Amino acid sequence: GGLAIGLNIENVGGTYLIWSTGTREYILPLLRTGISSKWDVSLIQGEITFAMGLDTDIENRITELELLHSDTHIGVEYWYKNKKGKRVIALRLGKDRGCNCLGIGLIYRNFKIDYALQFHELGTSKRLSGSVIF
Repeated sequence: GGLAIGLNIENVGGTYLIWSTGTREYILPLLRTGISSKWDVSLIQGEITFAMGLDTDIENRITELELLHSDTHIGVEYWYKNKKGKRVIALRLGKDRGCNCLGIGLIYRNFKIDYALQFHELGTSKRLSGSVIF
């Protein structure tokens, strides 16, 4: 097993948007931090990863006491490994900004497909992604 810590700063210089309606908006930098721990579990022929992250932005709220706002992400992922020790299928559960999420991942040869569902007050969001592994 191993412990991983990550730090990512997005939008370092900020972004100034002007909408077609004339509305102007300035987007401040976003600080993403995360920590994860991974364990190989031979009993169930796979690996389990626990992860947690925070997305923190500084909002322009001069009249409010809360200047920092963080969105939390927490989850667990299980990868089943075949007899050769290669990842084949993943099952995921978690919470993203307080909403329950679940997902599945598949790897076949050099192709990876991920599908996720997020349940929230507006219904269900679905995400599908694919990638090629070199």
